Amino acid sequence: MNDQHDKNNLELDNRSRRRFFGRLSAVVGSVAAAQLLGGNAISNALAYTPRPDSANSDGKLFRQQEMQILRDICAQVIPQTATPGAAEVDTHGFIDNQLFHCYGATEQQQVKSILSKIERISRQRYGQAFNDADQARQLALLEELEKPAGGFSQHQYRRKVVYHAQCARPAAYSA
Repeated sequence: MNDQHDKNNLELDNRSRRRFFGRLSAVVGSVAAAQLLGGNAISNALAYTPRPDSANSDGKLFRQQEMQILRDICAQVIPQTATPGAAEVDTHGFIDNQLFHCYGATEQQQVKSILSKIERISRQRYGQAFNDADQARQLALLEELEKPAGGFSQHQYRRKVVYHAQCARPAAYSA
Protein backbone atom coordinates (compact mmCIF):
# COMPACT_ATOMS: atom_id res chain seq x y z
CA MET A 1 0.00 0.00 0.00
CA ASN A 2 2.84 2.38 0.83
CA ASP A 3 4.42 1.70 -2.57
CA GLN A 4 1.13 2.60 -4.29
CA HIS A 5 0.93 5.82 -2.26
CA ASP A 6 4.52 6.73 -3.23
CA LYS A 7 3.75 5.92 -6.88
CA ASN A 8 0.64 8.13 -6.82
CA ASN A 9 2.62 11.01 -5.26
CA LEU A 10 5.35 10.62 -7.87
CA GLU A 11 2.76 10.73 -10.67
CA LEU A 12 1.21 13.85 -9.11
CA ASP A 13 4.64 15.51 -8.80
CA ASN A 14 5.39 14.71 -12.44
CA ARG A 15 2.05 16.18 -13.58
CA SER A 16 2.69 19.35 -11.55
CA ARG A 17 6.15 19.72 -13.03
CA ARG A 18 4.86 19.16 -16.53
CA ARG A 19 2.06 21.69 -15.98
CA PHE A 20 4.61 24.21 -14.65
CA PHE A 21 6.86 23.55 -17.63
CA GLY A 22 3.94 23.86 -20.03
CA ARG A 23 2.98 27.25 -18.65
CA LEU A 24 6.58 28.42 -18.54
CA SER A 25 7.04 27.26 -22.12
CA ALA A 26 3.99 29.22 -23.27
CA VAL A 27 5.36 32.44 -21.79
CA VAL A 28 8.95 31.91 -22.88
CA GLY A 29 7.85 30.56 -26.26
CA SER A 30 5.88 33.70 -27.06
CA VAL A 31 8.82 35.93 -26.28
CA ALA A 32 11.27 33.58 -27.99
CA ALA A 33 9.17 33.46 -31.15
CA ALA A 34 9.19 37.23 -31.36
CA GLN A 35 12.95 37.26 -30.87
CA LEU A 36 13.57 34.51 -33.41
CA LEU A 37 11.69 36.40 -36.06
CA GLY A 38 13.72 39.54 -35.62
CA GLY A 39 17.05 38.73 -34.04
CA ASN A 40 20.10 36.55 -33.87
CA ALA A 41 18.70 34.02 -31.38
CA ILE A 42 19.12 30.99 -33.64
CA SER A 43 22.79 31.64 -34.38
CA ASN A 44 23.48 32.25 -30.67
CA ALA A 45 21.63 29.07 -29.73
CA LEU A 46 23.55 27.00 -32.27
CA ALA A 47 26.86 28.51 -31.15
CA TYR A 48 26.27 27.69 -27.47
CA THR A 49 28.42 24.88 -26.03
CA PRO A 50 26.99 23.28 -22.87
CA ARG A 51 29.29 23.17 -19.83
CA PRO A 52 28.61 20.70 -17.03
CA ASP A 53 30.08 23.10 -14.45
CA SER A 54 28.39 26.33 -15.61
CA ALA A 55 26.59 26.81 -12.27
CA ASN A 56 29.94 26.92 -10.44
CA SER A 57 30.89 30.30 -11.85
CA ASP A 58 29.39 33.56 -13.04
CA GLY A 59 27.54 33.37 -16.34
CA LYS A 60 27.38 36.01 -19.02
CA LEU A 61 24.44 37.70 -17.28
CA PHE A 62 23.95 35.93 -13.95
CA ARG A 63 26.19 35.80 -10.90
CA GLN A 64 27.19 32.34 -9.61
CA GLN A 65 24.40 32.31 -6.99
CA GLU A 66 21.79 33.13 -9.65
CA MET A 67 23.21 30.41 -11.92
CA GLN A 68 22.80 27.90 -9.07
CA ILE A 69 19.20 28.99 -8.42
CA LEU A 70 18.43 28.72 -12.12
CA ARG A 71 20.07 25.28 -12.27
CA ASP A 72 17.90 24.07 -9.38
CA ILE A 73 14.76 25.47 -11.01
CA CYS A 74 15.66 23.64 -14.22
CA ALA A 75 16.19 20.44 -12.22
CA GLN A 76 12.72 20.81 -10.69
CA VAL A 77 11.02 21.46 -14.01
CA ILE A 78 12.66 18.57 -15.88
CA PRO A 79 14.28 16.24 -13.34
CA GLN A 80 16.82 13.60 -14.19
CA THR A 81 15.30 10.17 -14.73
CA ALA A 82 16.72 7.43 -16.93
CA THR A 83 17.68 10.34 -19.17
CA PRO A 84 19.47 13.55 -18.24
CA GLY A 85 17.36 16.33 -16.76
CA ALA A 86 17.46 20.01 -17.64
CA ALA A 87 20.23 20.75 -15.12
CA GLU A 88 22.41 17.94 -16.46
CA VAL A 89 22.26 19.28 -20.02
CA ASP A 90 23.08 22.84 -18.87
CA THR A 91 19.72 24.42 -19.62
CA HIS A 92 20.57 27.11 -17.06
CA GLY A 93 23.73 28.00 -19.00
CA PHE A 94 21.76 28.12 -22.23
CA ILE A 95 19.18 30.45 -20.66
CA ASP A 96 21.96 32.71 -19.40
CA ASN A 97 23.53 32.78 -22.87
CA GLN A 98 20.27 33.53 -24.70
CA LEU A 99 19.17 36.22 -22.25
CA PHE A 100 22.57 37.91 -22.55
CA HIS A 101 22.73 37.86 -26.35
CA CYS A 102 19.13 38.09 -27.46
CA TYR A 103 17.13 40.06 -24.91
CA GLY A 104 17.14 43.64 -23.74
CA ALA A 105 17.87 45.05 -20.32
CA THR A 106 14.19 45.06 -19.35
CA GLU A 107 13.71 41.31 -19.91
CA GLN A 108 17.06 40.54 -18.31
CA GLN A 109 16.12 42.52 -15.21
CA GLN A 110 12.72 40.80 -15.03
CA VAL A 111 14.38 37.39 -14.89
CA LYS A 112 16.95 38.58 -12.34
CA SER A 113 14.10 39.97 -10.21
CA ILE A 114 12.27 36.62 -10.33
CA LEU A 115 15.41 34.78 -9.20
CA SER A 116 15.92 37.33 -6.43
CA LYS A 117 12.30 36.90 -5.29
CA ILE A 118 12.69 33.11 -5.19
CA GLU A 119 15.84 33.46 -3.10
CA ARG A 120 14.27 36.02 -0.74
CA ILE A 121 11.14 33.92 -0.14
CA SER A 122 13.22 30.79 0.45
CA ARG A 123 15.30 32.59 3.08
CA GLN A 124 12.18 34.04 4.74
CA ARG A 125 10.23 30.80 4.73
CA TYR A 126 12.93 28.18 5.26
CA GLY A 127 15.81 30.18 6.71
CA GLN A 128 18.11 29.01 3.93
CA ALA A 129 19.10 29.72 0.36
CA PHE A 130 16.90 28.21 -2.35
CA ASN A 131 19.66 25.89 -3.56
CA ASP A 132 20.28 24.69 0.03
CA ALA A 133 16.60 23.76 0.49
CA ASP A 134 15.61 20.17 -0.17
CA GLN A 135 13.81 19.30 -3.40
CA ALA A 136 10.37 19.13 -1.76
CA ARG A 137 10.72 22.69 -0.42
CA GLN A 138 12.06 23.98 -3.72
CA LEU A 139 9.13 22.46 -5.60
CA ALA A 140 6.57 23.74 -3.07
CA LEU A 141 7.95 27.27 -3.34
CA LEU A 142 7.94 27.20 -7.16
CA GLU A 143 4.41 25.83 -7.28
CA GLU A 144 3.20 28.53 -4.90
CA LEU A 145 4.78 31.26 -7.00
CA GLU A 146 3.17 29.80 -10.09
CA LYS A 147 -0.34 30.24 -8.69
CA PRO A 148 -2.21 33.26 -10.02
CA ALA A 149 -2.37 36.25 -7.70
CA GLY A 150 -5.46 36.65 -5.57
CA GLY A 151 -6.39 32.99 -5.66
CA PHE A 152 -7.95 33.13 -9.12
CA SER A 153 -7.75 30.15 -11.42
CA GLN A 154 -6.08 30.68 -14.79
CA HIS A 155 -9.51 30.74 -16.45
CA GLN A 156 -10.86 33.33 -13.98
CA TYR A 157 -7.73 35.42 -14.37
CA ARG A 158 -7.99 35.43 -18.18
CA ARG A 159 -11.69 36.37 -18.03
CA LYS A 160 -10.90 39.23 -15.66
CA VAL A 161 -8.10 40.55 -17.90
CA VAL A 162 -10.28 40.36 -21.02
CA TYR A 163 -13.16 42.08 -19.20
CA HIS A 164 -10.95 44.94 -18.02
CA ALA A 165 -9.35 45.28 -21.44
CA GLN A 166 -12.78 45.60 -23.03
CA CYS A 167 -13.94 48.10 -20.43
CA ALA A 168 -10.84 50.22 -20.92
CA ARG A 169 -11.27 50.45 -24.71
CA PRO A 170 -12.27 53.85 -26.02
CA ALA A 171 -15.86 53.97 -27.31
CA ALA A 172 -14.62 54.46 -30.88
CA TYR A 173 -13.11 50.93 -30.85
CA SER A 174 -15.99 49.04 -29.28
CA ALA A 175 -18.37 48.96 -32.22
